[in-house]
Amino acid sequence: ADGTVLSDTTSDAAVWGLRYPLHFRDWRGAMRQRHSAAGEDARAELDPRIARMLAGYPFLEEQVPHGGHAQSLGATDSVGRRMPPAACLTCHGSVYPELLRAGGGDMMRGADSLRSSSYDELRERVRHPVGCLDCHDPATMRLRVTRPAFVEGLRRERAAHGTRRYDVNRDASPQEMRTYVCAQCHAEYYLAGTQERLTLPWSRGVTADSILAFYDSTGHTDWVHPTSLAPVLKAQHPTYELFSQGAHARAGVTCADCHMPHRRVRGREVTDHRTQNPLADVDLTCRPCHDGTSKALQDRVARVQSRTLELRTIALDALLALIADIEVARTADSTRVTLRAARDFQRRAQFLLDFVDSERSTGFHAPQESARLLALSINFSRLGQTVVRGDGRPPIVEGHPGKPRRRVEVKGGSGLKRASTRAEAATGW
Repeated sequence: ADGTVLSDTTSDAAVWGLRYPLHFRDWRGAMRQRHSAAGEDARAELDPRIARMLAGYPFLEEQVPHGGHAQSLGATDSVGRRMPPAACLTCHGSVYPELLRAGGGDMMRGADSLRSSSYDELRERVRHPVGCLDCHDPATMRLRVTRPAFVEGLRRERAAHGTRRYDVNRDASPQEMRTYVCAQCHAEYYLAGTQERLTLPWSRGVTADSILAFYDSTGHTDWVHPTSLAPVLKAQHPTYELFSQGAHARAGVTCADCHMPHRRVRGREVTDHRTQNPLADVDLTCRPCHDGTSKALQDRVARVQSRTLELRTIALDALLALIADIEVARTADSTRVTLRAARDFQRRAQFLLDFVDSERSTGFHAPQESARLLALSINFSRLGQTVVRGDGRPPIVEGHPGKPRRRVEVKGGSGLKRASTRAEAATGW
């Protein structure tokens, strides 16, 4: 209406803002928000125990939140000691025009073509952060998916459940797209092969168990833990996967319903593009569907997250105890056959714990599933300790969550007193 021409090359959100000033104001305002999500506040920027769990991970120092879509590109540029792969720009920048250019109008072919580019080469051409073009068709404003890895990943996931040749942009409903445009970047991924092809590991499904089974079947490992020498995995940000197991997803609620609610501005109904924490305005996000006062609903969220944090504390302590026991056993005899089994337990325990922790809702998106995964993680860690100690009995631990723990020696285990002392020193128990 104002004469602004938008196309598939208009990656600058400010140009879209000429036609949609209220939406642009919200999008730009997101970069000025404080991160107020209850889960992130309670999580702390980097728990020292997380640092020990992720020891040796190349991007460990960068595991902190940034300010939203308007700052997504700068967050990638600041990775630090290791040059990030070009694939990072797929979700941290408005890369869709480059995909079309490289693929002659086909974004899927473009993704294959750009895999040979370095980060610096692609960064020279990707000048804008995630914006309007990445989720909206400029001609119709309809929602669309512009990330090839998500198109392929969802097709594989649907094929695993019997639906062949699924095309998200053709087959998804408008309501589903209100989740998929978010999920195309907020999902677990890995870089496959020497060309580091961005891949969503959904061939067996989107649950944490299915993804772990997929990684095991392919032999994929993200890095080797320097303390235990276990081949471990890093969960990235499996928000979609965990959300899909929760009550909201089963009820048909989408990401946008809670993080981008409709509100009235100057007599108009506008979709809030700040993509903020729903708790910032419970009356707008929660109360349209839920009974009770705003305070009661906030308290309900706090209970879910505090319980998840309690389980997370137990899981972290168990994992670090296993890592310490493996280190002791490895130092004493690096050829012990039980080390391989113990490292496999660490791989499983660590991935499931990290799956919940790196998802960043502190269990809220799927409370029961989060509790299940943390319980499995605790069990894997304790089984690993049993294996590496070789005494056939589970470890005995006194104390309770949030309190200092004391390792109790189990009589009959060879070298157990020494192992207990070393483990205490390594874990801070």
